Amino acid sequence: MRRLLATPLVACALVLPAAGCSAQRPAAAATAPAPAVVGRPITFDDFATIPLVSDPQLSPDGSRVLYAVRTTDIDANRRTTRTFVVALDGRSTPTQFPDAQTNASEARWSPDGTRVAFASGGQLWVADASGANKRQLTTLNGGATGPVWAPTSDRIAFTSGVYPDCKDDACNVGQDSVRNASKVKAFIADNLLYRHWTQYDPGTRSHLYVVPASGGAVRDLMPGAVFETPVGPFGGSEQYAWSPDGRELAFSAKDQARASAWTTDVNLYLVPADGSGAPAVVTAGNAGADQNPVYTPDGRYIAYQSQARGGYESDRWRIMLFDRSARTSRELLPSFDRNADAYLFAPDMRTLYVAAQDRGRDKLYRFTLGSGLAAGPAQVVVSDWNNTAFSFSRDLRTLAWSRDAGHRPPEVYVSRLT
Repeated sequence: MRRLLATPLVACALVLPAAGCSAQRPAAAATAPAPAVVGRPITFDDFATIPLVSDPQLSPDGSRVLYAVRTTDIDANRRTTRTFVVALDGRSTPTQFPDAQTNASEARWSPDGTRVAFASGGQLWVADASGANKRQLTTLNGGATGPVWAPTSDRIAFTSGVYPDCKDDACNVGQDSVRNASKVKAFIADNLLYRHWTQYDPGTRSHLYVVPASGGAVRDLMPGAVFETPVGPFGGSEQYAWSPDGRELAFSAKDQARASAWTTDVNLYLVPADGSGAPAVVTAGNAGADQNPVYTPDGRYIAYQSQARGGYESDRWRIMLFDRSARTSRELLPSFDRNADAYLFAPDMRTLYVAAQDRGRDKLYRFTLGSGLAAGPAQVVVSDWNNTAFSFSRDLRTLAWSRDAGHRPPEVYVSRLT
């Protein structure tokens, strides 16, 4: 295993040398000792200006990795995220993607490895894998975020904020224009869940969209819905996924009307990718939260996180399997007593990778599946640090991830699996 991108991108010290200080030699010392390091505690400015490396994305062939670097300008009160790419040949240096003029984030390889979708300026873009031929795919009033490629590499799912009663984007523009022009800036709440943590309800809802990767009309897959995906305030693109044949999407949503303020009942929904049908809930029988769908490679099942106990946010996140044919669910790893934070099946369905926290550290485990039972787990990455944001090559032989600790900021690592 070798470490990537550590020193060039993240260089900091938690104790910084204090200007003008010098070490004092002990009077009884026969020889001069090495000078003592005299420093100062880390300040807010030190902490805020450390470049933050995140979101490693390994190319399908395992030859390159994309990653994001966020920098902070304290005087301007502004943060900027840029995306970089580097080949894993040990000789290349990182370059900004798609070019030095574009601030890109959420970069995602197409499954065939020929293109990269990314967000820039609040909209969705796509470029060749080399960074050439970048082009804007969306111009939506509510922006575009969270790109997820269809397995066929011809479409991209994403989310955008809309007013539920609007049927087109011109209506969304009009609603915002009226609101911005109004002299009354008071916040009016007619529902108990008017604020989640520090975010007030803006009146819009995040809807799931699909756009052709070559450009064209965008399609709202949940028009008129008063619920949204991803579920706030922390949800992201892990809350929706494509079926292997590209005909369907599964997503998480919380449609509990006035009960939303006190229930944790998030559910899993299925919707045709061509917009020919309305979203249909498939986990209504469980009172707890059901989210983060992942289709199995054979398309027979959808794995998802589930909490059995409604109204209890600290319940264990189990891995459930929804049988698409029988329309039933069962727990996959009933003896695993940790939260399943993320999960991925090997193409042959014999191996399952699970990201989970153990003894205060984030780790990756491997389970061997077969005959309805799971052998394991075996720890894939052995480290006393936190290991998160795992990204695999298509053949699951190469792995990239983010590693950090209390005394070290995140860095990107890569390893070949045996």
